[in-house]
Amino acid sequence: MNHNGPLAMKKNNLEEAANWIDRLHELDNDEKQELTIWLQNKDNKIAFDKIAKVFGDDEIKNALHIYSVESKTNKKRLKSQSSTLPVRIGLAACVAALTVISYLSLTPEQHTLKNQSVSALNTIEQSTVVNSKLGERKSTLLEDGSFVHLNADSDISVTLKKTSRYVEFNKGQVFFDIAKDSKRPFIIESNQATIKVLGTSFDVEKDHENTVVTVYEGKVSVTSGRTVTLIPPQQAIVKDNEIIVKNNLKLNQLPAWRTGWIELNQQPFFILIDKLQSYSAKKIIISSQLDKTIVSGRFKLDTPYESIQLVAATYDWSVSEDDTHIYIQSS
Repeated sequence: MNHNGPLAMKKNNLEEAANWIDRLHELDNDEKQELTIWLQNKDNKIAFDKIAKVFGDDEIKNALHIYSVESKTNKKRLKSQSSTLPVRIGLAACVAALTVISYLSLTPEQHTLKNQSVSALNTIEQSTVVNSKLGERKSTLLEDGSFVHLNADSDISVTLKKTSRYVEFNKGQVFFDIAKDSKRPFIIESNQATIKVLGTSFDVEKDHENTVVTVYEGKVSVTSGRTVTLIPPQQAIVKDNEIIVKNNLKLNQLPAWRTGWIELNQQPFFILIDKLQSYSAKKIIISSQLDKTIVSGRFKLDTPYESIQLVAATYDWSVSEDDTHIYIQSS
């Protein structure tokens, strides 16, 4: 089979871009020069920009700008070298390719063809469980062309049929990027609410009390007692069969957790602890007089102990730990 067509070429561009981004902070001067050469190719630059957008990292975008400027200033000299540029595809880039590349490499026309072929195959129900471990963020491409990004300690069950797409939202937080298919609505059931879309991007978070739906693109209907339709930048908080809608949120391009951070603005300390708990193998225990302390800031999810210490230092709290727990108390 011939794999050298336009689609394969685009996929290769994206795989190479994922590799460069994965190693961006480790490049030596020679490798930076190679990247500058590589970006001379228009398709390479587009691929790099797409991957940078997915990861939502400002440092990546800044690097793209810097290397693009360098490319232009050295264009004549670099052009003669570009044909000999070696391609290095590392393990981390291959992982990125598995979770990101297949989705990004499809054009709108190819999305339509893929959805049609999947619809034809789904005469028999297909169910898939997608989950992430403690401390793990995970991205998965579904068979219908939709993309789901799971925050740590999340769990969903996906069922694809010929006439519908259904998700049972068990726990955690998931960002959905839904492939458009007017004949197969995408329905999410969280017990607390029913969420229905045709094709859009939105975030769903579920805990034992609330389901929170935040819309980044398109329209989403949320039903719990009544039905509301959300558009960007709106958010619905569902609790006890009631829906509270928040308008005019200041949304970034992606939720902060997608880039490994949690941002709080005048919110109770226990909310930060709830977020960090999904990244901590140890149970985090806070004394009752501290849990409603109002905190603000940007905290790293991947290093929960350090994030806790940052807050504790601000308020002069004490932090201790044993084999299974982290304790936070007032001094």
